[in-house]
Formats: sequence, C-alpha cells, structure tokens
Amino acid sequence: MKRFAIYFVLVAACMLPSVASAQDFEYTWTVIPVTAEYDEPEDTPVSRIVDNARKGLEYLNEVLAVSAKEMAVSKPESPLSNLTADIILDRAEMLTGLDIDCSLYNMGGIRITIPEGNVTMGDIISCYPFRNTLVVAEMTGNRLLDFFTDFAAMKQPEAISGVTMEVSSDGTLLSVLVGGEEIDPVRTYRMASISFLVSGGDGFFLEKYADNVIDSGVQVKDAVVSYCKDMTKEGRKLDAEVEGRYIIVE
Repeated sequence: MKRFAIYFVLVAACMLPSVASAQDFEYTWTVIPVTAEYDEPEDTPVSRIVDNARKGLEYLNEVLAVSAKEMAVSKPESPLSNLTADIILDRAEMLTGLDIDCSLYNMGGIRITIPEGNVTMGDIISCYPFRNTLVVAEMTGNRLLDFFTDFAAMKQPEAISGVTMEVSSDGTLLSVLVGGEEIDPVRTYRMASISFLVSGGDGFFLEKYADNVIDSGVQVKDAVVSYCKDMTKEGRKLDAEVEGRYIIVE
C-alpha cells in the first residue's frame, strides 16, 4: 500500500505543468525621468507636521564649541573620558564655590564620539543623554583611600580627574595620588561625581564613604553645555590627552 502511494504521488507530480522561467514572459520597459512632477505638494497635512517638528529641533544644530580632534571613549583611559572628568570637576567647583580635589565619572555614561571641528548641542545631548546631576561627596582621607582600594578591586576603570592610580591586573591598588600627593588620612577631601554613582550605579556607592553629599541639581549635559560655551568665549578648543591617570600593571 505504501509503495502504491509513493508511485501515485510521483505520477501526479509528473503531470503538473513545468515551472515557468523568466524567458517564458514578454515584457517591455521605458525610462521614466524623475522630475518635480512626482514631488509632494508643498503644503499638505504631513508636510506641516514635519515642518513643525523640524522647527522644534533646530536648537540641536547650535554650535557650542570646536573640538581640536575627534575624541572617543575607551578603557582604561581615553581623551574623551579625561575631558569629561575634567569638565565635571571644573563645573562642580563653579556650581558649589568649593575647592574640588578629584572627580569620578562612569564611562558607560559617555555615549558617542565627539567629532573634530564643530560640536553642536545635538552632539552634547547625544553624548550625555541621561538626567544625572552633578554631586560633590565630602569624605575624610582614610575613607577616600578605602574608596580607591575598593574601586581598584572592581577592575573597572572609569573616568577620573585629579587622580593618578596604579592598579595590578588582579585588582590590587598599588598607589594613588590626589593632586599629585599621597592621601592625608585626616584631611577632608571633595570628590565631584554624578547622582548615578551615589547609590549603586555601575556598582558604586559613594554614599558609603562620604560624610556629606551635595547635589547641585544641575544635569550633566547642562554642565557640559555651560563649559563648552565658556571655552568658546575664551577662544579655546575642546581637547584632552591620555595622561596615565589609571595605569594597569601586569
């Protein structure tokens, strides 16, 4: 019975018409010039919506600063991560009126490469899109040293400013200098950072080490925009180099 079924299927398949090929069809073609005839009318409901939306985004094209070169972020250290940490420290001092010793910023919060040449509002918003605010964490030197010891153990380089640290490949803190000097265990230090890193963001808990945390209420992107505008007024370009702030010793 099974053999008969198979034979029947084969016979039926042979009786089907053959599959047509491209050569079985006749076709003609002609060139159709793409002219204004095919343009949409200038004033349509859709065009009005697009025009209104475009007008609302024009501010993104504002040129805020000029970058000396293209800058990207990479670990353990890069020009863009160093620039970001420097900006955080600078703006924290400006916003609080306090002397800031160092700064910390998570590299994951830096989202794009900054282009060489004109840097627009759109570039800055795309680079720093989150609503984190600038904070200042005040802590004694012994707690600051505890922080850097734990930071090294994470084996997770981040953007830092005002700090030079050497970390072994297994996460042991070999040395750390703040402002070019060893940490004084009894002195009070101020670290600029962002709200995201205060209570667990990317594994950081600055609140565990700090005696006091001051939140400026100013978002990172707004602080960076302010910095860019000041640089432009001074006739200076955005620029930074790799300086050996975070060194991994194999």
